[in-house]
Amino acid sequence: MLQLSAQKTTYDMLWLDAFIKTQIIEISLGLIVCVGYIFWYSSRIKTPYSRLTLAIKEFKNLYTHLKFIYMVLVFLTATSITHPFLWFILPKYIQVWELSYHSYILIGELIVWLVEALWYYLVIEVIQKRYVLALALSLLLNSASYLIGTYL
Repeated sequence: MLQLSAQKTTYDMLWLDAFIKTQIIEISLGLIVCVGYIFWYSSRIKTPYSRLTLAIKEFKNLYTHLKFIYMVLVFLTATSITHPFLWFILPKYIQVWELSYHSYILIGELIVWLVEALWYYLVIEVIQKRYVLALALSLLLNSASYLIGTYL
């Protein structure tokens, strides 16, 4: 009994470590992408202001235009929904179906990618009605967290 409990604690600690790394990577990169999108979008607007002036104005109004805190919560929530599923629920089904570890990673990441893309599509205002952008954002964030998190 004691050994089983120790194994569960070790797995929980591995999950917590991976969860924290995933949150840091996905929130940071997600915010960088959103700020970059503001700069890119503001450079496409033709106004009497210079592009730099307009970009600085948009950056100063980051809270009102991008809803910075809201975006942090969006990325935090997306990972909080999918990460426990990937670590605690899906492995049980993978064992029942007797699939390999590579199948687990492929199936799990595909589900996480699509669920998070749907979440971003529903809650990020600038992505609404552009599911391709939501898919791209989710793919970028999940790829980065998988690749970077694996080597940290």
